[in-house]
Amino acid sequence: MKTLVEKYRPNSINEVFLDEKNMNCIQSFIDKQNFPSLLFYGPSGTGKTSTIIAMAKEIYKEKYNLMVLELNASDNRNIQVVRKIIKEFASSKTLFNTGYKLIILDEVDSMTNDAQFCLRRIMETYCNNVRFCFICNFIGKIIPAIQSRCSKFKFSNLESTQISSRLGEIMKEEAISIEPNILEMIIQYSNGDMRKILNYIQLFRYHTCNKNPENYYSLLRIPNNEYIRDFLEIKNRDETYSYFMSGLEKGYYDTEIFTQSLYKILVARLNEDKIGEEYFIQYVEKLVFIDKNPKKIMNYSSYVDFFIIWL
Repeated sequence: MKTLVEKYRPNSINEVFLDEKNMNCIQSFIDKQNFPSLLFYGPSGTGKTSTIIAMAKEIYKEKYNLMVLELNASDNRNIQVVRKIIKEFASSKTLFNTGYKLIILDEVDSMTNDAQFCLRRIMETYCNNVRFCFICNFIGKIIPAIQSRCSKFKFSNLESTQISSRLGEIMKEEAISIEPNILEMIIQYSNGDMRKILNYIQLFRYHTCNKNPENYYSLLRIPNNEYIRDFLEIKNRDETYSYFMSGLEKGYYDTEIFTQSLYKILVARLNEDKIGEEYFIQYVEKLVFIDKNPKKIMNYSSYVDFFIIWL
């Protein structure tokens, strides 16, 4: 059985959520049946892979499997793969087919620099036969030599209105019912990542949690809004520590959600003038350290101790 992510992957460009400028460019490529090498970058779950696959299906139609090579660069990222699989596909001619072949490389920011330089040479050598679409989360990890040879498209987090509209259609089709406040919470903590939201929805299909909202929060390891709001009123260090411990006992936190929740608290404090911008920046720097160095802080109690010093 297909997952919801795969089942509801867009089949046409009209089903993809794109801003107006990106949509106009992509539609122009489809209309002209011609396009340059592309570089799609932005957060996870914002439609990068769905966009290029939908575009390619509209351009190549029944020839898609002959003209398109899809690879996940995080799994196939060494220079041998580039020299063998990618070079062989790029150099080969397809009988009776015209136009450019397409190589889609997902998570290309995981590739080694040597492999990327090898790709750059293939792009130059076989530019009359093949086009590339590089997909990544972090454009800074792509070497300048590749960036300069591509048309770059930035993908941003989806708007909550876009997500709600699409989710309504999917939940109706799948006969899934979720309380509005729970759905709002999922959208809020998914940060516009449609793939993550659909995985949550699929999880709820098999875990009814007795329709108790608190159980949903524990299942997703997400602190509820009341918990966050009450935290803002705590002034004492010991009370803060105890409050976090109570959240852990309720199953609220995992490593990622922990730092996200603290950031949310800091933003609220800044907006309410409870902390100044200078202190806000200092706190966020600590959060970045926590997020990037989880092995240096071995358990949740240590996370709290580490951060609470600056509260």
